[in-house]
Amino acid sequence: MEKTVLSKEEIKELTEIQDLQNSLLYNLGQVEYQLINLSKDKEKISLNLTSSEQKSVEIAKKLEEKYGAGTVNIESGEFIKA
Repeated sequence: MEKTVLSKEEIKELTEIQDLQNSLLYNLGQVEYQLINLSKDKEKISLNLTSSEQKSVEIAKKLEEKYGAGTVNIESGEFIKA
């Protein structure tokens, strides 16, 4: 089997490509890790939003039972009957 020694420039090019690929794979892993955390955060926010919407419906029902159908101006605190 014949062996040939690569030039320093060829070895340098191969090393640079390998280093770049290693760096890109590391960065890809970091991005994937961030995506996992963002997905968890998204799920938590979604659950909190659902809970908030349920509370809003409950408050609206209480106000409707107390004041009847209408709308509320939150800024002035006024209730306007429908």
